[in-house]
Amino acid sequence: MAKSAYERRGESICAGHERSRLVGGVPLVVEPSSPFVGMLKHLPDSSSWAHSSQIFDSGADDVSVGWLEPWSIPLSVSHGSATATTFVASPKSALFLYGIEEIDLIPNSASRLLIRMALRLGSELAGILKFDKFVFIHNSLLTTNLLENISFTDTLGAVRRINHELPGHYIGIRSISRSINSSVHDTLAEGGFRMIAARSIYICKDPLEQLRRRRDHIRDSALIEKHHLRFREPVSDADFQIIAKLYRSLYIDKHSGLNPHYSAHYFQCAVKSRFLSIRLVLCGDDIIIGFIAFHQTTKALSIPAMGYDPNGSQPFVYRALINLAFRVAAHNGLMLHLSAGAASFKRSRGATQEIEWMAVYVENLHVVKRLFIEVLSYLSTRIAAPLMVRFRI
Repeated sequence: MAKSAYERRGESICAGHERSRLVGGVPLVVEPSSPFVGMLKHLPDSSSWAHSSQIFDSGADDVSVGWLEPWSIPLSVSHGSATATTFVASPKSALFLYGIEEIDLIPNSASRLLIRMALRLGSELAGILKFDKFVFIHNSLLTTNLLENISFTDTLGAVRRINHELPGHYIGIRSISRSINSSVHDTLAEGGFRMIAARSIYICKDPLEQLRRRRDHIRDSALIEKHHLRFREPVSDADFQIIAKLYRSLYIDKHSGLNPHYSAHYFQCAVKSRFLSIRLVLCGDDIIIGFIAFHQTTKALSIPAMGYDPNGSQPFVYRALINLAFRVAAHNGLMLHLSAGAASFKRSRGATQEIEWMAVYVENLHVVKRLFIEVLSYLSTRIAAPLMVRFRI
């Protein structure tokens, strides 16, 4: 069968970038990310514990971050503050408060009312049962927290240590994807953890094939050439200040204060330690109009942060950044984790929807708290997950 003009154009683009290994002046190769623990050790006065203020500007006042030896397992500890905490450290924010903010995405008014009532009830119960006194293990505090090479034996060892030292805290793991972490999901579910549907995400399992086939990718690639966009890595303090400003305008000001309030210093430490790889996008006289951050494991590439002016005059920036992410993932033979949101945009570029899970350990909980988690797991699996798939939220 003869190939369409778009298919021929897609193959030409993929072949061209395979040969050059450059897009907009930067290489497509991205090295596997260094561990989060390595980044923590780059923080001033680093020890095995640090206050969240060394990572966030605000929004996580009662959170500590660190790692457990001898396993070098990163973790966050929240102590149940009454103030709302970023969802990367707070299960209450992740499962209830964020959902309440996104209720308006549901088109049916009756469904909106019932779901809002359920989420508010869940939030109240979570407060009563101190659900935000929580330790997330294997937590790198990224919006998309890719997991890799998790030893169940080490995880149980860490759980026992935490339960001994912080007996009143819940213990869990966030950002579990069946596509990326199928063995982790199944092992935890059989080993004393209960799985809770946390959010709807989008993953592209074969970015190279989608780049070749999808017309939207061809159009997005053409934007980079049409607008003479260039990419480079951040090098100066001023670059990181711009990154933090662009991130805040998109994630915090436009979307939600429950997103992590990353500081310029955090982005700088993350790049210096090679925990994140960041590309700036420039146009005109080397004016920075956006950025994208990558985090990579041996299986997947994620976009834990990006930024541009959502009210600016360059509506093509988001498309160009996502196109770069597809090319980087394709060149490195990785799945692409596109996180949540922008459902129709991501589906049109070949990503598929799935549920991301949170695992909560129940063997250490007294009967009322354990019952809360058991019911939450059941309801989220039987009701919340199908609704997230149905309404694509």
